[in-house]
Amino acid sequence: MRKFIVISFFLLKANALLVAQDIHFSQYQFNPLNLSASSTGFFNGDRRANMAYRNQWNSVTVPYTTFSFGYDQVIGKVHDSGNRNAAGLLFNNDKAGDGNLGTLQLMLSFAHLFSLGTDSIHFINVGIQSGFAYKSIDFNKLTFDNQFNGDVFNPLQSTGEQFARVNYIYPELNAGISWMALYDNTIYNATIGTQHINKPELSFLNETAKLPLHWQFNASAVFGVHDFISFSPSIIYTTQQKFKEINTGIELKFNLKKDAARNYAFAAACNYRVKDAVIPCIALYYNQWRVGVSYDINTSDLKRASNGRGGPEFNVMYIMKKIRYIPRKNNCPVY
Repeated sequence: MRKFIVISFFLLKANALLVAQDIHFSQYQFNPLNLSASSTGFFNGDRRANMAYRNQWNSVTVPYTTFSFGYDQVIGKVHDSGNRNAAGLLFNNDKAGDGNLGTLQLMLSFAHLFSLGTDSIHFINVGIQSGFAYKSIDFNKLTFDNQFNGDVFNPLQSTGEQFARVNYIYPELNAGISWMALYDNTIYNATIGTQHINKPELSFLNETAKLPLHWQFNASAVFGVHDFISFSPSIIYTTQQKFKEINTGIELKFNLKKDAARNYAFAAACNYRVKDAVIPCIALYYNQWRVGVSYDINTSDLKRASNGRGGPEFNVMYIMKKIRYIPRKNNCPVY
């Protein structure tokens, strides 16, 4: 009974946080369209596809599973200055907890890249993202106080609750802005993104509540120590109403082979989500592909129930880049 009470307490605490917040990924740098609408087309290439899968709290309760697929590409002409347009598609499917609370999102995005000055070193990318989300829940898989008579649980007993619906659709509107600076062996990047600008109304009951704005602030850099080793520190701060999250870390990348035709590399990384988890990660780079695997080691109070087992996350990214002539006046390639 004591173990049951402890687990129940921490599950309720975790559920309050996870239900209130949007989906998130530990390998946030490699889930660009979930990071900000302004990440659309903001990469060194022409086409990019990304897939991620996350399984969380399998050691404690019915797991929270998240699948995401994103695709974006450059559209139209790329100007000599580096200015260009890009469009993207994002699909998310999230299932959470005993009631199989589901969120399905389908989003389209558009962004424009501005080159600042004539040296093509500084860039600004402005993006907008719009679409819809589908929310659903299975109340038959939930239990309520009225179904307990003090001694036993009776699933046939009335729940005492009145549910207006078990699913609904609502519109979404997101936006963001990103900045990048390119130097000889260093890249600096900063991004601001906001979601739920339209503040859609959500509820399975007769009463409704507005979905609060979700802000994400991200900064990162890539430092090339020499041709074979580079390291990349990053940090993301997210806030949604009273909930806040900080995730910071560093990736060390070893270039085994790097030239115009081949790119073989191995990377090791470690992130820390403040007051929640330590997240080791390994990744392999093969030409246009990146495959990464990370694991959340729970460090919060919930570790008393989870024994530190947060859950794994898998990420696959593919970038295709055409070979094109770049005028001599550009000191740096289009990024």
